[in-house]
Amino acid sequence: MTYYLDSDPIQIAPLTFWREN
Repeated sequence: MTYYLDSDPIQIAPLTFWREN
């Protein structure tokens, strides 16, 4: 999951948070 690193971490942060839950 390095794609999120390339993108804005702040914009993807919430997406990864709820996705993991």
